[in-house]
Amino acid sequence: MIINEKTIPTYDLDVLRKKMAYVNCIDIALTEPHEIWYHPDDETTYYLLRIEGDVTFVATVKDDIFQGFDVIEKDNDTVDALRCGVLKFASMTGTV
Repeated sequence: MIINEKTIPTYDLDVLRKKMAYVNCIDIALTEPHEIWYHPDDETTYYLLRIEGDVTFVATVKDDIFQGFDVIEKDNDTVDALRCGVLKFASMTGTV
């Protein structure tokens, strides 16, 4: 499927381009995350990777299957909302 303004008129291509700039972070987020949070209510696990500046990369896994990722910039409230449930891992190191 081709994603553009004609196929998905409400999709913001600039947002997609910005998000895709971080696609290479998937592997490191899953293997060397800074935090792992498990949400038992929906059985979803969030792998948080802090990147330089105010950027947090979030990989989402459900039933051991990678579901996707998001990039959160300068929004501590959104990141803090993911910090609930069971903390499975927390790294003492800084950012990538």
